[in-house]
Amino acid sequence: CGLNGIDDQGAMAEKYPLMNGYWEDKIPDFSKITVPAYVTAGWNHFHLRGSVNGWRKIASPQKWLRAHREFEWPDFYSAKYLPELKAFFDRYCKGIRNGWESTPRVRIEVQDRFDDSLCVDRPEKEFPLARTQYKKLYLNAADASMGHENPAAEAEVRYDANEGEIVFDHTFERDTELTGYMKLHAWVEAVGHDDMDLFVTVKKLSRSGVEQPVTIFDGTAPHPGAWGKMRVSHRELDPELSSDFQPVQAHRRELKLSAGEIVPIDVEINPTSRIWHAGETIRVHVAGRYIREPHWIEPLVWETDNKGEHVFHTGGRYESYLQIPVIPPKYDDDTVFVVDETAHPTHPIF
Repeated sequence: CGLNGIDDQGAMAEKYPLMNGYWEDKIPDFSKITVPAYVTAGWNHFHLRGSVNGWRKIASPQKWLRAHREFEWPDFYSAKYLPELKAFFDRYCKGIRNGWESTPRVRIEVQDRFDDSLCVDRPEKEFPLARTQYKKLYLNAADASMGHENPAAEAEVRYDANEGEIVFDHTFERDTELTGYMKLHAWVEAVGHDDMDLFVTVKKLSRSGVEQPVTIFDGTAPHPGAWGKMRVSHRELDPELSSDFQPVQAHRRELKLSAGEIVPIDVEINPTSRIWHAGETIRVHVAGRYIREPHWIEPLVWETDNKGEHVFHTGGRYESYLQIPVIPPKYDDDTVFVVDETAHPTHPIF
């Protein structure tokens, strides 16, 4: 037990590293949540995954999602959004008919670089977006690149399991928006150990090759990009919870690696929304350690199980790729505007 009678999650994760009754008891029955909900999610915060998954799963027919770049606290209580929160409570706690229902069901901020965004509060009808086009960028260990075709030749790249890192780059030829879930499918091998801890970050580079993080919380905390992590012995997926765009680990058993064994993995990358302009580069960064600053508090990321070397295999039999959620424009030059009587694109006036 931790402070104030609250579970010590770090200690309990060490005691019960696999899914069991203790952890199952903490999973809510989302089908029973039917009350109206206004959910916000910060693209660059470790609460992101739970916020978005919770919004997607709750059964309420009256639910709203707004995704943004900030920490939840400064966003939620900002002068801009506090009136929205009050209007939501006025509508559903006091019964005041103030037009809240005309609020778009989903709004997203499409980030660019630093504190710039392509747009803020863009209205959408669902998340993930129905018009998403999932594309694969195939890894090539021979030259640290990513491309649209799986390389014919097999190749490998290795790094020190604790201090090393590898990258794979792809330069976009045209402006490209990525909004939603990414996943990294890769073939990996551990040399000198029976397990691997992997930390994956999807970064943005300028046309001149300089990393372009996102600044949040009044510019004090640069965030490198969308991220995911996996202990390879926990690579088995839950078939009921997983989808093609979101692999979800089962955590039911450990599958330790044997010497020379090469296994496929699917790493879930937390959702994001970001624009890459023509000539800018998307980079997959892989390391055996957490790459954020030490003062960032994220449970268990320091308790790694790495020794020896990590090896990534690509090409030929080892089809490894980053799957990305490409968002086409809502409109093109031939679009004819038709009024959708079921949509409410305008924001309410409070």
